[in-house]
Amino acid sequence: MSAQELFVAAARECLSAGRKSLSVPQSLDLAAQVSAVDLGLKPALLYDSNGAGADQVQRYLSSLQSSQLVSKSLLTLDLNGNALIVNPVTVRTNVEQLFHDGGVSVIDVRHSLEKPAVADPLTEELKSMTHDLLLLLRGFELKEA
Repeated sequence: MSAQELFVAAARECLSAGRKSLSVPQSLDLAAQVSAVDLGLKPALLYDSNGAGADQVQRYLSSLQSSQLVSKSLLTLDLNGNALIVNPVTVRTNVEQLFHDGGVSVIDVRHSLEKPAVADPLTEELKSMTHDLLLLLRGFELKEA
């Protein structure tokens, strides 16, 4: 099977929500986005193509990893029901920039807000959350080494 066929098969097998499975173009678009995360071109991907949950996204990612279509370093995170595919090294680098450069903007997109807002990256709550995230990401990197 070609890489394209493997990507489509994995998406259709792992990411169907009820009777809804991804079309070939959707599967290939997702493959391109996951590959961009794997290559470090983007730090993460919020999966929102259909109603598939984080467990299904994890199965999809594991299928791609076992087929050697993407590296084993990618992670799936479930943040309050939102599934993210994450490149821990790229995310860690971006988060570290938040502390060192101070030039990174943080956008608050909580549902409780009427519209997204630029957050102050220097609040104690955000600093604490960012510190905890860095520790978590470094832990994943150490497990792989």
